[in-house]
Amino acid sequence: QNIGNLFFKNKRGISRHSFLEPKDSLSAINTVEESRHLTKRAIPQSEVPARTEDTSNINWSNVPRYATKDLMDENKVMDVQKGIGRKSVTFFDFKGLMAPVFTCFNDDEQKTINVTYIDRYAKWLKSKNINGVLVNSITGEGPTLGLNERKVNAECWWRAAIENNLVMMLQIGGGPVPDVLEMGSFAEELGVHSVCCLPEIFYKPRSVDQLVAYCKAVAKTCKSRPFFYYHIPRITNVNCK
Repeated sequence: QNIGNLFFKNKRGISRHSFLEPKDSLSAINTVEESRHLTKRAIPQSEVPARTEDTSNINWSNVPRYATKDLMDENKVMDVQKGIGRKSVTFFDFKGLMAPVFTCFNDDEQKTINVTYIDRYAKWLKSKNINGVLVNSITGEGPTLGLNERKVNAECWWRAAIENNLVMMLQIGGGPVPDVLEMGSFAEELGVHSVCCLPEIFYKPRSVDQLVAYCKAVAKTCKSRPFFYYHIPRITNVNCK
């Protein structure tokens, strides 16, 4: 494709993907210092996209497409417009293709994340009729990212998703329980379109009840976001029956 090459980096014994134009060099785009700076700070609140859960006083004629009837059933839209009824949980009705996106990394010693290509990546996906993105998934090596890296990557993708009219699902699991809960709260704060979660990876659930209990605890941190369990037993080796 014209978007460039994917090649592998290595960190913590796990392959990490990079996303680059063929003629670009990492040093040429000032990625090392910029990425290090991004991973040490939160994006200013003024730059965070409008939260889709703040629906009580919305004028729907002025709301972008990503937050209107394409993602909410008509009855709920009517309820929200009237200020009554089912507005505590967003209805998720996605149709189309959703891509589990790669995460970009710098060619530095620590293999820090590189967010400079996200908007270009999002535009390319949209041009190929991709309607949604799954961020921090296994394909995007989310479980290998630190908590702050996950947050920065999620927030940058959220802005790109809104600007390019993409639905965004954020994967928050696969890490230590405190980090998973923190990411759930962060997803709620951002207002991403939906959340999915891997099971506990190290202390694996041994029964459906244990798995459900874990998912319930995580889902409580993002109460207004549609929540999905990420079932991929060939990777997690979790397949409760």
